[in-house]
Amino acid sequence: ACKPYNTGIILFKKSANNDVLFRKWREMYEKKVASQNLAEWDGSLGRFEGDQPVFLEAWLQSDSKICTLSNAWNARSPLFFNWNEPIKIIHGRHKDFEAIKNEMNREWGSEKVVKTRFWLPGKNMSMLFDRRTGTIFGDPCRYMGE
Repeated sequence: ACKPYNTGIILFKKSANNDVLFRKWREMYEKKVASQNLAEWDGSLGRFEGDQPVFLEAWLQSDSKICTLSNAWNARSPLFFNWNEPIKIIHGRHKDFEAIKNEMNREWGSEKVVKTRFWLPGKNMSMLFDRRTGTIFGDPCRYMGE
């Protein structure tokens, strides 16, 4: 089984293969939407299939190639995740993206650490784990409160 790709941000090279992929995706999605009774849709994703599964179907039928970028390029802030490089794109809903970006990318002192950062979505805070020593940096009581 394949997990659907998040289609919120797609970087692509203009090519005939990708033109076919995007055309097929649109056609398949429009057909899927037309087959669903949207008048009964309550707004929940449980009753309505979005465009992500259809994108996967279209891609599997295409000759396009996909390269998945690291979490730094699609930091899904409502979810728990880890990353090792500065965040480039924050994927979520926040009142102050600059504050969230600063929290995600803040410096953790001058110690030489083999680090993995963890995002705690309910607290809007990041913590750092030194894989070499097993040390956790960050104040779990600190809360940005949104």
